[in-house]
Amino acid sequence: MSCNFYLQIRSAGEAAVERFFDWFYWFIQIGGFFAFTVIVYIQQEIAFFYGYLITALSMLLAILIFLAGRNHYLTEPPEGSVVSRTIKIIWQGLKIKCCSSKPNAGGTWLDQTTISKGGGFSDAEVKEVKTLIPIFPIFLTFIFYWTIFGQVCCFL
Repeated sequence: MSCNFYLQIRSAGEAAVERFFDWFYWFIQIGGFFAFTVIVYIQQEIAFFYGYLITALSMLLAILIFLAGRNHYLTEPPEGSVVSRTIKIIWQGLKIKCCSSKPNAGGTWLDQTTISKGGGFSDAEVKEVKTLIPIFPIFLTFIFYWTIFGQVCCFL
């Protein structure tokens, strides 16, 4: 997992990671509820200015808290592009599947790209790509949706 939040708390163990993401999820939900109820009420019943002021001050406070803690963040230097690495894994898997004369050593065509089966990628990297493949068609539908949406908005 390469999520920055995970990087900050992974040494505390899996229970701490789960607890962190539980709290993170609930604060996102509470923030959305607050925005769609309290802020909307203030804007409709008092004044739009105060609704926007509360939102702007909340963002300013978040930025200040973020900057105040920057010396405590754990960072790792970037190690190349995730997209190019994913494309390389898929490309090597397709080459092995279509063009290789060596027998299948078990597993899927992507499993053949792992170091343990003679490929050039770690098991974790290949596992991440394998989880991406089933949801890839859903992302392709976004292209059509936003293309049609853009065309419709141009005519409005």
